Amino acid sequence: MRIILHHSNSTKMLDIPTYNHLLSFAPDHLLTTNGMLLTPQNFQFMAPFSHVNATVRLMGGALSEDDRALAAKRLNVQVCRKCYARLSARAEHCRKRACGFSRKLRAKKKIRETSKK
Repeated sequence: MRIILHHSNSTKMLDIPTYNHLLSFAPDHLLTTNGMLLTPQNFQFMAPFSHVNATVRLMGGALSEDDRALAAKRLNVQVCRKCYARLSARAEHCRKRACGFSRKLRAKKKIRETSKK
């Protein structure tokens, strides 16, 4: 059995690689993105010239260096312990009058890395 994928204009325009395509026949998925068969018995019951739908999965990726630097810049700030104002990383005292220009500052807490299970 041979499966021929016809690329639509949207997959050519977006330059989506073929390993992100997911083949499905009826409600069952035939091939995963790794190319492994999930249900090999489906090939026996497929009629010749039957339609196999190819759907595209957009996988998440890593941030580019520019985006990573921008995110790090947002996290690199000081926080006033009295009024919780966000201050620059170089600040030595708070700029708010409500807390009396307090010198009690702390670094903003870092985001914990969560691993996918």
